[in-house]
Amino acid sequence: MNSIFSTGNAFTPAGKMTTRSSRVSDASRFSIGFECLDRKMFDDRKMYPNLANLGVKWARVQTGWSQCEKEKGVFDFAWLDAIVDTLLSIGIQPWFNCTYGNQLYTPEATHQTAIGWTPMYKAEAAEGWVRFVARLAKHYKGRVTHFEIWNEPDLNGHAHFWRPYTRDPFKYTELVKISAASIRKANPQAFIIGGAFAHGLDTYVEDCLNCGIADVSDAITYHFYGKNPDEKYEDYAKKVRETVHRRRSIPVWQGESGVPSGMQTEQAMAGIPWTEEAQAKWLLRRSLLDVINNTPFISYFHAADFSHYITDRFVEHTYYYGVMRADGSMKPSFQAYQSICSLFGDATKYRGHEGGYLFDANGDIKGVPVHAFFRNGKGLTVFWKGVDLLEPYAPPNVSIRIPHEHATGMTDPVIIDTITQEVFRITKKEKREREWVFSDIPLIDYPIIITDATTVL
Repeated sequence: MNSIFSTGNAFTPAGKMTTRSSRVSDASRFSIGFECLDRKMFDDRKMYPNLANLGVKWARVQTGWSQCEKEKGVFDFAWLDAIVDTLLSIGIQPWFNCTYGNQLYTPEATHQTAIGWTPMYKAEAAEGWVRFVARLAKHYKGRVTHFEIWNEPDLNGHAHFWRPYTRDPFKYTELVKISAASIRKANPQAFIIGGAFAHGLDTYVEDCLNCGIADVSDAITYHFYGKNPDEKYEDYAKKVRETVHRRRSIPVWQGESGVPSGMQTEQAMAGIPWTEEAQAKWLLRRSLLDVINNTPFISYFHAADFSHYITDRFVEHTYYYGVMRADGSMKPSFQAYQSICSLFGDATKYRGHEGGYLFDANGDIKGVPVHAFFRNGKGLTVFWKGVDLLEPYAPPNVSIRIPHEHATGMTDPVIIDTITQEVFRITKKEKREREWVFSDIPLIDYPIIITDATTVL
């Protein structure tokens, strides 16, 4: 992918932006999906060399009860140890998604991994689950502190994750309660996460809250996909937070969100002609919206493409959700997330959505917020056009006025392509008494960042 800023005479190349490995990154709210290794859906060994440089500080890992207890009462965490210890060695903290069943306790499960088969309808299975999460918490004490209970329990359908019965908020909340008690007994410092809700605004969530899920949880997670990363998302996230906070003021996390980079035949975002470029743009827009909304924790799904998928059956088909391909090579979305982690970590503070003013020959441009950030003594100005990423779009050239209060420390203005990570000096600029004015800026469909060169070079 060539940068749009490399054409014309409005910009001159200044180099590549400096990025940070996960070891030294300050991006403590950013996570990457590292799920599905309980089903061996990708080769994690091929991912670590590049993953170490992504800049995320967290990785969501599924614990695979069926892989840890293959004989009743006998636990073997060797496969999970290898994942946890390798992630820790490259500066990434695993957080556990404790989920899915075990055929030892639900022999009617249609696949040996018992995906979605809840232990809550059989006394022996529930007792087995409580033993499992207790052993898990004890075994990983000092290495893993965060435990999310189950995955998308509110999903129905052939691939849903609450089997064998229809979703049940009372039973799910009971699962969270018995899991939290067992985990905290083994590790009193454990951080318990409830929810992993696929549908954050229906009555299921309200019912779980009424049953007391927030009372035993330290955070609640929701998942949100969607073709247009901007469409309806801010209102959705706000309403989920408000719904939870009416019960208890605890953090509400975005625990899973993403799109593939190619056409999927099933699962999330199926039947849509995604491309690697569109995936990268989607990731940038959704991640920045989470930052703008002050979302305390942000996780992108997924680190790697899958060679197959297992729910109630084995499907041999490539699933293109990863920021890396199956061989571990980086997609444009990898660089996009790397840019986010490097520029919007803990040192970066959000100032507001009136950080500047876009205009053209016809006057001010409405409906495109200009977001102001501040990082290490320097201002960052961010804006994009929130159009549908899979529809044709010819970006117009616009001008922008950035007040000096939002251009703090700017003496050498540059513009950053957050996908290619190329940095360009802006040639068409004017420093006025109260503002900077930049001209001939293409209003593209993914985040444009204007800042001082010392911020990124």
